[in-house]
Amino acid sequence: MPRFIILAFLALIYACVSNPDENLDGRDSENPSSPDTTLYVVKVDNLRLRSDSSLTSATVTMIAEGSIVQYWGDQSYQHFQVNLRGSEIDGNWFRVSLGNQTGWVFSGALEQAENSEDFQHLIIPGERVGRILAADSEQSVIDKLGSENVSRRTVHLGEGESIEATVVYPSSPRELLLLWEQQDYVNLAEIRFEHPRSPWKTSLGLVIGSSLRQIENLNGEPFLISGFGWDYGGTTLDWRRGAISERVVLIFEEPERVHSTLVGDHAVSSNDRHLSRSNPKVKQMRILF
Repeated sequence: MPRFIILAFLALIYACVSNPDENLDGRDSENPSSPDTTLYVVKVDNLRLRSDSSLTSATVTMIAEGSIVQYWGDQSYQHFQVNLRGSEIDGNWFRVSLGNQTGWVFSGALEQAENSEDFQHLIIPGERVGRILAADSEQSVIDKLGSENVSRRTVHLGEGESIEATVVYPSSPRELLLLWEQQDYVNLAEIRFEHPRSPWKTSLGLVIGSSLRQIENLNGEPFLISGFGWDYGGTTLDWRRGAISERVVLIFEEPERVHSTLVGDHAVSSNDRHLSRSNPKVKQMRILF
């Protein structure tokens, strides 16, 4: 079994406002929850994700402007107005997910993602990378994107192993490497990318070049990476039940000066003082399916 699949498997195992007093927890009984989701862009900074559809309910987290949330079809029937950027906006409560966190947000602060320029480069871990979906085969990717945008290449995995991958948008900032289960070109196992100017980003805003401290802040918890100095060094192992999906694997650049405690095939916490001080940046991202 290729080492990249083993490492991914181990990572998965390792992971094992107005009217402030008004309660608006009424649900729309005519619009029950659906397994299908709609993607929305958050249009204001520090939008509160609440534990329930009420202005008095607990705050789960604060959502940054530009983040992408998934709407599950549940909403409150009662509308209210909130002042946003100097304008009175009418809306209700939507139940949404952000990474591994689910709660309720004011719908007036959202814009449907299909209307956003960022949508074409959006990653929903385990579901899609832009127009490429989890259920796609190599042939369906060719049908979507055109044969001129798809080729094949041998990819080196590390420690002498390599694999034949499908390359999308080759030799451009948008380049993606698609790796398949048993190289069958039918069952998608992983998509990875590493161009320094890559436009791809997750719904939480993770991009190539994100720093360790930025990622820890997005995750909401310290996380584990492997020590540096070997082929799989600097790879995330466990998000510690934070906001970032276990289907996202990041590889950090090795700092120019690495403390001896950060070297070797062992787990290092992101809040380790030596690692935090070096604050390495992401050089590669892998999305598992």
